[in-house]
Amino acid sequence: MHGSREGMERVREQARVQVAGRSQEKLVHELLKVELDTGFCKLPEPNSGDMFVDLEGDPFAGDQEAGGGQEYLFGFIAADAGGARITKSAGRCRLKKRKLDSSGWWTR
Repeated sequence: MHGSREGMERVREQARVQVAGRSQEKLVHELLKVELDTGFCKLPEPNSGDMFVDLEGDPFAGDQEAGGGQEYLFGFIAADAGGARITKSAGRCRLKKRKLDSSGWWTR
């Protein structure tokens, strides 16, 4: 087994919550205790121009035999003087995998 005991316990607890949601057919969540110098408490105070990024991939998505097997979801939100700007994109197969260029937009 690889990883720390605490890490394995966190993964097990996350799996327990996900299984509970599936069996109850509803969204289930549990709030974690706020601890100084951990998680969100380690983030600096917010500033204008901050950007929040979420990148997720699923190597088991889609029909493996039909060339599927990868799904990538990418999104970010940034606030500026004009308000919040939300950008999202997805690549659902190996042919559609893309990269972000230096301006922050998807390229092939």
